[in-house]
Amino acid sequence: MESFEITPPILIPWLTEDEKEKNILLLNLQIDAIKEDLIRLDLDIVFNPLSFRRGVVTRKDFYIGCSGAEIKIIFPNGNVTEYSKSKTLTVNYANSIDHQRASSTSLKPSLKFKDSASKSELNVSLGELVHKNSTVNNYSVSFQNEERELAVITMDNSIKWFLSLPRGEKAIRDFIVGNLHLYSIFSTNKEEDYGGKVIIKPNDITFYDNDRRPLGFKENLMMRYKLYKAGMDILNADGFTVSFKRICEIFNASDYG
Repeated sequence: MESFEITPPILIPWLTEDEKEKNILLLNLQIDAIKEDLIRLDLDIVFNPLSFRRGVVTRKDFYIGCSGAEIKIIFPNGNVTEYSKSKTLTVNYANSIDHQRASSTSLKPSLKFKDSASKSELNVSLGELVHKNSTVNNYSVSFQNEERELAVITMDNSIKWFLSLPRGEKAIRDFIVGNLHLYSIFSTNKEEDYGGKVIIKPNDITFYDNDRRPLGFKENLMMRYKLYKAGMDILNADGFTVSFKRICEIFNASDYG
């Protein structure tokens, strides 16, 4: 079984319910050694607009969301061989993808901090995630908002997706609610330790009224100030980076199909 160190531990299974409610974008990650020299990464990205209620006499719901995102995978010791292709995600788009794992892997969260008294670095373990071989994972892609376009760029050892509105058509920018599944397969030399990064950045984070229409510039500033005064934080508003690194391999014939 191969093990990978994940830093920081911000995949969905490791987040508290409170942390989930404060993130506009959430990520789950699976790594599968489908062959000796091929590594598959599956990303399950959740677009999670935050809602809050305002008003004294008439209570209305407001939202914070993003209208697009950039997702990038960097794999220094490999080359892109296969990946999720560009496509148009129409209104009420839905799709389902099955993938049967070829190997067993474990993802181990790494959380490091310095102890002020001893001035030494401490490691904290939150519990590993084990993904067994032959397991069939079902990934859903579901959007119920305006049409979006998924574009992709590959650059040898990295791949980058852009999810955005079609150019020049939409006067009203709706925020995204839904799940997006992306995958990529990299060729690599398994004789070496390897690793990489997943970088996710939300685009055009803004406030929306109860009709899902974006608020103006002044209203946005006012709402940000009110959230700040109320102590409501938006976590990872500028995006986040998750690093993965192969740390060991314990051979077991049952781990491979």
